[in-house]
Amino acid sequence: MQSARRFFSFLSGIALYTSAMVASNLLTTITLPRSWVLVSGRSDTMIAQAWKAGLLALPLVVLAAIWVNITLRARQRSRKHVVAWLFGGLVTGWLGWLMYGFVVFAVQTGERTWPVASMLFSSHLPPLWGLMNTVGIFLGAVIGLWTVPERVSTRQRRVAVAATSASAPNAGTAPAPSRGPRIPRLSNWRKPAAPSVEAASGKAREKALSQP
Repeated sequence: MQSARRFFSFLSGIALYTSAMVASNLLTTITLPRSWVLVSGRSDTMIAQAWKAGLLALPLVVLAAIWVNITLRARQRSRKHVVAWLFGGLVTGWLGWLMYGFVVFAVQTGERTWPVASMLFSSHLPPLWGLMNTVGIFLGAVIGLWTVPERVSTRQRRVAVAATSASAPNAGTAPAPSRGPRIPRLSNWRKPAAPSVEAASGKAREKALSQP
C-alpha cells in the first residue's frame, strides 16, 4: 500500500507539471490589457517581456497550489513520503520537458534563431518553454505544501487524551491552598493561676503528718 501511494504521488507530480505547461500554451493566447503590459515600459524590452510572462504565470501558481494541497490532504497518514515523491515527480517532469526542449532547439536552430528574451520567457519556444512558468509551478507547489494543516498522528492523540483523562480526577482532590503559619490568639495566652490558700494548707497538713 505504501509503495502504491508513493507511485501515485510521483505520477501526480509529473501530471501537475505537464498540465501546467499545456495550460501555459493556452494562456499565451489571452490578450492582456495594454495598460498592464506597459507598466514596466516599452513592450519590446526584456523587462516588459518578463513582466508579461510573470502575469501569465500567476494562474499556474494557483493551479499548482490547489493541486498539491488536495494531493496532500488526501494522504494524511504518509505525508512525509508523499511530499518527497510528489516533488520528485515535479523535478522529473521539469527535466523531461527540458530535454524535449533541447531536442527541439537542436533541430530548429538551423532553420531560424530567436532573441534571448523570447527564448527565456516565451511558452512556445524551446528549450525552457517559459522560465516564469517553471518558477510559477514550483512556487505554487511550495505554497500548496505550506497551506496544508499540520497532521496530528494517532499516537499524539492518544497521549493527549490520556493526559486529559489523568488530570480530570486529580482536579477534584487537589489540596487546598496553604494560608501560611497559624498564629495563636492573644486571648489564649493566660498566666498560670496562683495556688489557693486551701491547697497550701492541705500540703502543709500532709507534710506534718508524714513527719515521725
